[in-house]
Parts: sequence; structure tokens; C-alpha cells
Amino acid sequence: MRPYNSPNLLNYWNNLFPGMEHERYPAARRRFPDCLKENIPGAESAVIDSFRDGFFRAMYRLLLAGAVLARAYMAPIFQAREERNARFFQVWGDEFYWSEDMDNLEDPDSITKEADLAYIRQYPVYNFDISDWSKIGQRRNREYEACFGPFASWIIEDGRMREQNEPQDPNDTHPGWAENGVDIGAVKELMLLLVAYDHFNDSFQNYYRVSSPYLQKQGNRMVSIVRFGIFKVEEITMPAAAEYLTNTPLFAQYYLELEGTAGKDIKYQIDNFRVMSEL
Repeated sequence: MRPYNSPNLLNYWNNLFPGMEHERYPAARRRFPDCLKENIPGAESAVIDSFRDGFFRAMYRLLLAGAVLARAYMAPIFQAREERNARFFQVWGDEFYWSEDMDNLEDPDSITKEADLAYIRQYPVYNFDISDWSKIGQRRNREYEACFGPFASWIIEDGRMREQNEPQDPNDTHPGWAENGVDIGAVKELMLLLVAYDHFNDSFQNYYRVSSPYLQKQGNRMVSIVRFGIFKVEEITMPAAAEYLTNTPLFAQYYLELEGTAGKDIKYQIDNFRVMSEL
């Protein structure tokens, strides 16, 4: 993937945020509006161009995060499959998922119980809201480092490097919490990831194919991604031209190559959003 030389994706994000293209705004209007820069470090002199570039960068990083972290977030499925733990799928699976093993459960109720929470909390990515200094908290933090450390360190160090190399405006003021000025760059990158995550999943739909008119056009192509928060391989139908999208979400469907294989049910066997909300 070539992030800044991919016209289809760049045009798509520009289409979602009209007016963010280069030269669209006159110079006098290219600064952030006050509502976007209030109390945000380094935003006093920021322009729409800088947000757009950072937003695109965060989008690609979010795709990378989904692929890199999918193994950690999907790990409970494979243990439950090996154990034939039908209760796991009854509680944490999609509401429409069914298997023969689930018919033989002594307790068919899908209401979450303490034992269900204890099972999922075996996995560090699903184990939070505990004291960092407790024995289990320290073990979890060590496992967190293995799961998140390389990716998080890369984001933080890249942000610091960008802040160090970015031309500084003498009128900008650094917030009191920043002992080192380059740490502001790390915070910027993390904030951009949050903005990207908040927006990203609303830009796709998994149902109602007929409601996406661009799918009837010629020249569409398929790309495979793993969305952060979904953690399943999906095929995205990309339009031949960005103008075909207007305000229509991209159409996403679970990876068709898994149909007819042992992995065909994985997409239904855990609802990550439900797990996180229950915890």
C-alpha cells in the first residue's frame, strides 16, 4: 500500500470532508476554526492542510493497528473452539449465531454471568479496570507490553520526531504538562488516532447492498482490510471514481474466501463491541 500515492483513497477521504483538499480554502481561511483548536497543544497556528495530512496518516495507521492486533483480540475464539465451549459463543457471539453444541447447554440463557467475564478476562486485551499495582495488574501490564508495545512505541516515537522536525511558531505556547516539548507530537498522533477511530467505522456498511448505488457502476475493485474494533478480514468494494460515492458508505462484507472452510463462522463467534461494553 502506498499511502500518499493512492488517489482513490485520498479522493475518498477528501469527499468525506469537503474543503480539505489542497488549495480549496483561500489562505485567510485555512486556519483551524476556534472550536477545533481550543485547548489543543500546537493548534494555534495549525491549518486545515496539517489536519488533513494527519487525518490520512491516522487512517492508514488504524488499518495497520487492526491487522497487527487482531490476533490478540481474537485469541479467545480459538481457545473456545478447541474446548468446544458452546457457552462462550452463546454469550459473546453474534445474536444470530447458532451451533449444535449450543442446543445441549444446561444454561441456555445468554445473560452475562461472572464466570463468563472471568473467562474473557484471561486475555490481557480484555482485562482492565483492575489495579495496576495488584499481582494480576502487573501480569496484565507485562502482557500489554507484548501486545501493544511495539505499535505504541512506534506511534509515540514518530510523533516526537515529527514535532522535533516541524517548524515552530514562536507565538505558540506549550501546555504545562509537557515536560519535553516533543511529547506534544506524541499526544497529537494519539489524538488523531482517536478521531480516525471515531469516524472510521461509520464509513462502512455490512448490509443493505442495494442502498449503495456506486456498486452498480463498472470498474469497482476489491480490497481486503482488518478494521480496528472489528478484527475480522473484510472485503471492501472501492469505487472506480471518488465522485460515485457522494455521501454513501463503502460496502463491506466478510472475507468470502473463508466460506466453506473451518473459519467460516469466525465472523459471528465474537462480538467485540459487546465484550468491551460488558466489561
